[in-house]
Amino acid sequence: MCSKSNLTTSDAQDKRCPACWEVYSSESYEVYSRTLNQLCSGTYTFTWDGTVNRTSYPPNNIAPAGLYTFDITVNGKTPNGLVLNYDKDRMRSEIITVSQTFLDIEEDKYKFGYYLEGSYPGPSQVQVTVYGSPADKFAVLYGTPEGTGYGGWNYVYFPQDVIPTGGVFYVVVSGLDDNLNNKKHSRVSLLERGTTGIKVSASIFAWEEVAEAGEKTDEELAKGAFYFTTDQDNHPYFFERAIKFAQEWRKWGSSEKYPRLVGVGNSGLGAAALKSVDVWVFYGHGRGWSVQFGKAATYGGIITKGSPPSDYTYNPKYIYLGDKNVFPLPLSNLDLVVVACCIDTAGSGSFPFLQEIVNMGAKCGIGITGKEIKYTPDKHTIITMGVLYPPQHIMWAEKFWKYATDGYVVNGQKVYPTVQQAAIVAVNELNNQITISPDVTISGPPLYAWDDNQGHHELYFLPPFIYGKDGYLGNMVIR
Repeated sequence: MCSKSNLTTSDAQDKRCPACWEVYSSESYEVYSRTLNQLCSGTYTFTWDGTVNRTSYPPNNIAPAGLYTFDITVNGKTPNGLVLNYDKDRMRSEIITVSQTFLDIEEDKYKFGYYLEGSYPGPSQVQVTVYGSPADKFAVLYGTPEGTGYGGWNYVYFPQDVIPTGGVFYVVVSGLDDNLNNKKHSRVSLLERGTTGIKVSASIFAWEEVAEAGEKTDEELAKGAFYFTTDQDNHPYFFERAIKFAQEWRKWGSSEKYPRLVGVGNSGLGAAALKSVDVWVFYGHGRGWSVQFGKAATYGGIITKGSPPSDYTYNPKYIYLGDKNVFPLPLSNLDLVVVACCIDTAGSGSFPFLQEIVNMGAKCGIGITGKEIKYTPDKHTIITMGVLYPPQHIMWAEKFWKYATDGYVVNGQKVYPTVQQAAIVAVNELNNQITISPDVTISGPPLYAWDDNQGHHELYFLPPFIYGKDGYLGNMVIR
């Protein structure tokens, strides 16, 4: 990746002046700067090769693919070489700024707002341009004609269908500052400040106990995620905080919106979310064949076609995954489905619910369940497989989302796991497992323990059940 810019300087006394190039990301962060101290009058070409020195992008400090803008500043000098900070010329406006931006959805349109401040009489021209993702080679998806901008909030509306489903798009504000109080006494360009909009949605269904404690889990999910990619020489690197999860999700085929942390929910809302979101999460009751929203008799559930017939006929509020009237299209919108619940070890012994959802088009499914070891007063040991309690849901979810979105540290080095690796590491940490050799792993103290009149109880996790393709979370949800 290389970018070129030209600079022409002129001075009556032909002094050697310093010039500084500054490169900014679309999030307004300065990523690179370079100063040349002895420039005579003339024309110069500056080439930026994508390396950064004002921030860091591990492991090789190459800026990821994106939209970047640049500014150039030239300082005056006295005959004896003293740099005059008050006598300088900038390519961009120093006076007017785009201090705030937001992006919202109103019915079938996006509403983009930007706040202009600092300049009088204001910009003479303002333009808003929507660019596609790196995969689209930053194609211009929408652009407004040049118009007048005003101090304070300004709003632009553009149709949703100009944005490809999923992925990243960029909204860039550009314009000319009409304040002529600058060294050239002419209108100069604004330094573009962009906002990144990402259509990544998630729904979290959780039974009462988990929903009450689920705010922290939701915060972890809301943090966003890095994604793994490669530079032009095929060297891997991670771009942190590549995405943010939307606070709400929009029901497929409708304008109805629901919060990311849904709570208990019901079978109809759960099915609607399966058709609508990028990431679908469930913590609650289940049997591996099915998921159950709170009290099944009231809220229902979603069940697979391979479950025992009695499961479906027992509760008419259940929705069948094979029902084409409910699921007429493949679930290709789903990048990740996470289910933490009990399973029917006497029947499935796994998560057929997740396997069927992956078969229906989802990229990846992760199933979490546990086991209970009970030591009775009469010295018997009873092991119950496939059970999970609220404390386990919460503990695992916090670690999993933290690792999937922010990585973890091993021997002083940041490690970025795939979603399946994050699920496994979270389970192993909570089980306090210690690997002695490739073939021997021992467990430490129990994750959770209590005593009652039936004896001493200990909870552990079973290894995660994995379905579909693995990947880094950001890679999965950024198409």
